[in-house]
Amino acid sequence: MNNPTIDETGVLRRGKAPVSGVSVPGPIGYGSLLTHSLDYVVILHLLFSIAEGASPTPLKVWKELQARGIKSSKNVAELVGKNAVYESFGRLIEAGLVRRVEVPNVRPGRRPTIAYDVYDNPAWNPDWQAQQVGSDPLIPEEPAAGHSAKPQVSPRPGTPDVG
Repeated sequence: MNNPTIDETGVLRRGKAPVSGVSVPGPIGYGSLLTHSLDYVVILHLLFSIAEGASPTPLKVWKELQARGIKSSKNVAELVGKNAVYESFGRLIEAGLVRRVEVPNVRPGRRPTIAYDVYDNPAWNPDWQAQQVGSDPLIPEEPAAGHSAKPQVSPRPGTPDVG
């Protein structure tokens, strides 16, 4: 076999190839976050598109789903509609898997552009996390009756308070 000369300073890169798989954590796979079947199709499409380095938009997602032949849940004789895909985006935002972000426009007086951050787990979404009870470390929970707000100075159960 003829071995090529190896350049010891050559940069190793990932070869261009379609993404063969993405990780699907529990909240997506079997949790109760997604209640519509189209939501599974849309989030998986987003995860694969982003893993492949694409820059999907809601409009592109709808067109790509139609090109793939995804059918409407209301009428299997028709392809999925734009409104259905956009409603799915709304549910994905509500579930914490997608976050709508306003990006300031570099031109003064212009409207901000909109970007969407996609998460494979809502726990990584700061907007979703802040909505969860007691999950925001900047907002302390109310202490239980008879306990200090600072647990390091609370007496242990059964230990009398120091007078």
